Amino acid sequence: MLEWLNGLPEVQALLAAQFNGHPVGKMNLSRWRRKGYKSWLAEQRSLTAVTALLEQSNALQESAKEGLGERMNLVLTAKMAEEIQQLDLLPEGPKKSKIRRELIGAVAILRRGDFHGDRLRVEREKLGFRRELHQREREAEFWQWIEKEEHRAKILDRLLTPEQNAEEIARRNQEKQRKIKDILGIPW
Repeated sequence: MLEWLNGLPEVQALLAAQFNGHPVGKMNLSRWRRKGYKSWLAEQRSLTAVTALLEQSNALQESAKEGLGERMNLVLTAKMAEEIQQLDLLPEGPKKSKIRRELIGAVAILRRGDFHGDRLRVEREKLGFRRELHQREREAEFWQWIEKEEHRAKILDRLLTPEQNAEEIARRNQEKQRKIKDILGIPW
């Protein structure tokens, strides 16, 4: 068996790459049978299970998109309604009381979940409104900021081509000269 194993091209390639070309020995094979194979097999099973879980969750995610929890809640609530109807058919006694307490606890948990879900929706809406308000405030600040000549000049310097920039500088210089002449009372 060792001759056959060591003669396989893929085994030879692996041995050359990772074990300096040393062949598989009798002890290696014995250890592999006792421990290594079981570990390898468990790892393969885990990999297969994880792969299947990922594929299944991808399919579920595609089909449910949003609201899977809400749908599950609805199905469970319907099942509980069936159990409550079945409870009415039981005679009074300790068994019926125990089932009733369990159902009351389950209903309380469902209601608590509904409450938290509603609260979360409200918080998300508030967050959306806050973001929108913040965006509007930032935009208003930007427009106030850009109205200042020194900021507008910096932005125009970066946005204009060299030719447009030269024209804009000439226009600004003419505007400055006009203001100075106006202050001094010199006609244009």
